[in-house]
Amino acid sequence: MGAGGGNMLLDAAQRDELLRHIDAYPADYDEVFDQVGDRLSQNGYATKCDIGALVLWKAMSPISFAKELNGKPDREVQKASREAFAQRPFDIEHDSERLDALALIPGMKHWRNWGALASTLLAAFGPVEFGVFDTNAHSALTHTRKLGICKDIRLPEYFGVLRELRDELRDVRPGVTARDVDKGLFQWGRQEAT
Repeated sequence: MGAGGGNMLLDAAQRDELLRHIDAYPADYDEVFDQVGDRLSQNGYATKCDIGALVLWKAMSPISFAKELNGKPDREVQKASREAFAQRPFDIEHDSERLDALALIPGMKHWRNWGALASTLLAAFGPVEFGVFDTNAHSALTHTRKLGICKDIRLPEYFGVLRELRDELRDVRPGVTARDVDKGLFQWGRQEAT
C-alpha cells in the first residue's frame, strides 16, 4: 500500500508519532547489529560468531542453545542461514520458508524464544525487508491499540506489517526501512511501558 494507496494502517498523527520514535532510537545502539549485518550481506550466510554477536546485541542468554550451537560445525549454521537468506521474494509465504530454514540451525528450534533470534538474523541480513521481533515493538502494535494490529500476530505476518508501514512512511520519508519501523515501534512500546 502506501504511495497514495488506500487502506492505510496509519493516520497522519500515528505516522508522525512513529517517525518521531524512529528518530528517537539511540544512534550508537546498533553498531554490533550493523557490523554483523554487513558480514551477512557480504557472505550470504551466518556463522556461529555472527549468531553469538547478535545474541549479545539482543541481550539474550540461552545457555542450552549456546551449548548445542557450539557443539556443531559452523558449516551447518552456514548451510541453514544461506538457504534462509537466498529465499525470494519477500512475502509471507517465503518468510515462512526462511524461518523453516533458520530452524535447522543447531539448537535453534529447541530454544523458547527462537523467533526473536531468527528475526534478528533476518533483520541484520536484510534491514530493508525485515525487523527484529521484540516485546516492545509488539506492544506498540497490539497492547496499546495505537495501531490496532492483531494481538496474536505471527512472525511472517509481523514482517508483512513492517513492510506495509515502511511503504506508508516512504510517502513522507523515502528510504525508510522495515528495520527503521521496528526501531520506532521499539521506542514507542518502551515509552508506553514506562
